[in-house]
Amino acid sequence: MSVGILPKQLGYMLIQDGAIAKSEGDLVNAERLATVVLRMIAVGPFFAPSVAQANAQINASGDEGNEFNRLTVLFSDHQYDIVIGNNAGGISIGGGRQTQHQKQTIHVVKRTLPISE
Repeated sequence: MSVGILPKQLGYMLIQDGAIAKSEGDLVNAERLATVVLRMIAVGPFFAPSVAQANAQINASGDEGNEFNRLTVLFSDHQYDIVIGNNAGGISIGGGRQTQHQKQTIHVVKRTLPISE
């Protein structure tokens, strides 16, 4: 993915295994943002229980885990679209499952608002 692929895209960052693997545009070398994104992903289900409940899945043992794979953060003039994945197509957070940021791929896109024009 490169800058300009999405409408009004200002920047792009790829985080793999907890480190910035690639960054473009406004997100070049945005280490602080990467740290914030990783923290938001770690605590997301605790602050957005409706999201966690909507995406809750019951595994074979009957344990309920909270999973989400997309997060949008809106500001007055721009937004960040954050998409989380791994080789299995998503990251499991909480519920006694994977809580570390290992083997994750996180895409962060910064876009200007309003997007629909």
